[in-house]
Amino acid sequence: MNKHFFAATFGVGALAVLWIATGFLGSQHVLALLMTLLIGAVYGYGSLELHRFRQLSAELTAALTALPEQLCDLNAWLGSVPASLQNPVRRRIEGERA
Repeated sequence: MNKHFFAATFGVGALAVLWIATGFLGSQHVLALLMTLLIGAVYGYGSLELHRFRQLSAELTAALTALPEQLCDLNAWLGSVPASLQNPVRRRIEGERA
């Protein structure tokens, strides 16, 4: 449900940006068209960032679920955490500021 809701809301937003951009096609409002295309590009980049965040969060959740009762070697377990999150997770476990 959550995955489909994310895709649906992205689609509605992308359609809105495309609808506005098509309204400026063929008109004398070139600046407005360029600004709409810039908004669309930033919207697409933001969607990509949200997708990556959700993917990393899911991988971190899987690593935390597979955490053994007795953790003997922190480095071995940190290998199952996504690479971009390994240092912040290590610092959080060791009590430093994350």
